[in-house]
Amino acid sequence: MKPGNFHPQTVFARIPRALRSGGAILGFLLCAGTLAGFAYWKNHGAALIAGPAAAPEFDLVLRPDREIYAHDALVEFLLEPASPKITAALRASTAPFHGWVERGGRPVETVGVLTQVRLRYDATSGIWRARWPVPWNAPDGDYNLRLDTSALPSGITAVRQSGFRLASRTFDPVPAGLGVLTLEGQGSLARFAGPDGGEPRLSALAEWADYIGADTVLIQGAESSGFTAKLPSDFPWHSRPRGPVTDLAKECHRRGIRLGVYILSFMVGGPPEYSPDYQYGVHYQKGQAIAGLDLPKRRGVSIREEKRPGDIVKILNHWAAVEGVDFLGLDYIRPVFGSQELVDDFVREMPGVEKPAGYDDWTPQQRMVWIGRGRMLAPRADQRTEPRYRTSDQWFWYRAHRTAAVVRQITAGFAGKKPIWAFTLSWQKGWEHGQDPAMMRDAGIDINAIMLYEADAAQYRGLVRQWNAYTRGAPFNLVVGNTFDWRLHQKTLDPAGPEAMVQRVLAAVERFQDQRPVRGIFLHDLPRALRGSIGPYPPKEWMLAGGSAITRLREIHDVLPYRVNWVCPESLKPGVLGTATVSLVRGTGPVRADIYTSADLTASPVEVVLSSATPTATVRLTWKPTDRSTVRGDRVFAAVRTTRPEARGDRAQIHASYLRGERAASAPAAAPSE
Repeated sequence: MKPGNFHPQTVFARIPRALRSGGAILGFLLCAGTLAGFAYWKNHGAALIAGPAAAPEFDLVLRPDREIYAHDALVEFLLEPASPKITAALRASTAPFHGWVERGGRPVETVGVLTQVRLRYDATSGIWRARWPVPWNAPDGDYNLRLDTSALPSGITAVRQSGFRLASRTFDPVPAGLGVLTLEGQGSLARFAGPDGGEPRLSALAEWADYIGADTVLIQGAESSGFTAKLPSDFPWHSRPRGPVTDLAKECHRRGIRLGVYILSFMVGGPPEYSPDYQYGVHYQKGQAIAGLDLPKRRGVSIREEKRPGDIVKILNHWAAVEGVDFLGLDYIRPVFGSQELVDDFVREMPGVEKPAGYDDWTPQQRMVWIGRGRMLAPRADQRTEPRYRTSDQWFWYRAHRTAAVVRQITAGFAGKKPIWAFTLSWQKGWEHGQDPAMMRDAGIDINAIMLYEADAAQYRGLVRQWNAYTRGAPFNLVVGNTFDWRLHQKTLDPAGPEAMVQRVLAAVERFQDQRPVRGIFLHDLPRALRGSIGPYPPKEWMLAGGSAITRLREIHDVLPYRVNWVCPESLKPGVLGTATVSLVRGTGPVRADIYTSADLTASPVEVVLSSATPTATVRLTWKPTDRSTVRGDRVFAAVRTTRPEARGDRAQIHASYLRGERAASAPAAAPSE
């Protein structure tokens, strides 16, 4: 019999029948005797050989409530006594018990300049507990919990202290060179003309994306605003019809372009009486805490609203099921308009918060005004310990923590059917608005789109430095974007409005992360380029400039199938001939090159073909200033758009230049009002 084939029935069958009947009686007697002996030993003999019970190896155990945490976590300290006697000794002590976190043997300072946390007795579990917020974008790795043993009662010396691992969520990186054209709002998809003019048509959005070399289109698909009636509570969404989106997806895919659909998550517009039945956030304004339903035009669903995440999952599932939709997106995925209603949660749950005197006797209105007034991060490092700035840091972290919890509910409910994109505000990494990129990543956001809007040039330089200091070596799946809007570029003339747009987005690409250029950019949004605040620059100039940013991004990541150089003079004088060159420097042709200029610049020729036989062409440029030139600050535009008609799958490349027009004695006029 093989060792692996042991069966009692088989063994029993091999015993002779006579032996089996007598052996059964003998076996019964042997078993009965054995059982009786065991019972006697259990009752009398065990005590003789066991001796006294072994003492516990440790008096106390300090451990976290889990082994691995994400960046949006409150680490839970658990201090567990080994016996009722030690529990009684600790409870009888009047000394506070404190703990802290170390990494590499050094204490870790966390949010609100917090260096240690106090452990408090929890009568329900019979142990001591404390919470410790993971610092903003703390490095991944091993961390250790530590206890101040000097405060322990005498005789309690053996403490086992363990630790945890902080780990970023992994993700699939976006394709290097991702270029996205967005569409905000829910107007008709067929209201635009294409790059070559003609009648408005549904395909125009895909045509414009193809024209500037974008490989992705992202459109708004739904919101919960009610303007003439209240939306149904079981599906509170005003959503685009599916048919046009399916048709647009076909137009995009025919050109090798992805299509995404995003929704407005926590922003609701329209009269308050038509807003869905939710809890709404409280907004701080001019010393008052204003309820969301008292705001006349727009309001934010409270981040505390339990029903909203499930409703968001419903609309994501709706769009995920539409043929041709490649990914989904979330805008306003944050506490909108302040979220002062979180103040009591914040004071109760956030470690180290110092309540002002009399807080417990204040009205809810007074508490919300306190947390809403003057919240900002410390302007200088030496101010971080001041109470105002400590509380602001804690408040910003807590709101981002709550946002991440909601994102976790949404991404868990959606269950990874499609990649998820989220828009994040850029100033202070989104902290002042309840967002944090590391928390968003760990909560399930696949693509974090950073909106680079609404900063002047000096502020923008500071913004780039903020991001560079923040990202360090951490993994992020960032896409950075700017908007077609002259007003949001401070109506600049030098650099020109579109020029400033490109400079800013490329500064973010190259300097947000050391040695790791951002892999994608987005240009927001098509209607703004066609008929928004575009100043003295025509729509096609804005679009070509945006396309040049996409091309430069792909040059940085070295993903272009061919390379072109476009060299223009830095300046031109009226009527004096200048020359530009366009050259095929890598790859094969034929490459068609089309030249575009501002209205005051003539170019000849306006179309050339490059090949290995004729890799370089010269373009003659003549500046003929007009009244419009003065309005533009004499910044002259010239660009080349190249394509390879015979190469399937290629994206258009665009190289753009701004030249300085040099007049003899006149200065540019002031910028016009719009």
